[in-house]
Amino acid sequence: MFRFLDCKQVDFNNSSLSSADFYKAKFSKVAFHNSNLQQTGMSGASLKGIDLSSCKIDGLGVTVDDLDGCIVSPEQVISFSKLLGLVIKS
Repeated sequence: MFRFLDCKQVDFNNSSLSSADFYKAKFSKVAFHNSNLQQTGMSGASLKGIDLSSCKIDGLGVTVDDLDGCIVSPEQVISFSKLLGLVIKS
């Protein structure tokens, strides 16, 4: 449980944060590299400028507002499109 955490200058590298709870956390100069964020809650935490592109994000609990300015991979866009209610057809 990292609820309401004020996190500054932290690098989560190859970290297992599956099912962690960062509800309303504040991130400043925080990086997530090759980390497992599956089923992690980040609702209310601004991810602006945070690069999640190398992370496992299945089931990441966020809102559309939380993702504003977040850096993601093309594959992750498909997962996040569900927040918008989109159905992607190939």
